[in-house]
Amino acid sequence: RERAQLAAAAARAEAEAAQEALSAAEDELARIRSDVADGERRLQSVRRELAQLEERAEFLTRAEVAAVDALATAHDAAEHADRRVADADAAVAELR
Repeated sequence: RERAQLAAAAARAEAEAAQEALSAAEDELARIRSDVADGERRLQSVRRELAQLEERAEFLTRAEVAAVDALATAHDAAEHADRRVADADAAVAELR
């Protein structure tokens, strides 16, 4: 009978230790799940920021193309004006 009582007490102690280990594992799992949820939220935030940066880069690329076009147009206009000045200078020289 005494052995049975000792065995029962040992079994209860093992069950209690197993329950504590299970509780600790459940707590750790809850912390991990919380960390995963935080990571997913941060990832979504980074993805949104990346999308905004990509949109900004596209806008700046279009602005750069427009600026290059405007510069080319201004260069063409300056060349045309230079030719007109040269023509006018030649006409003045002929009149002299």
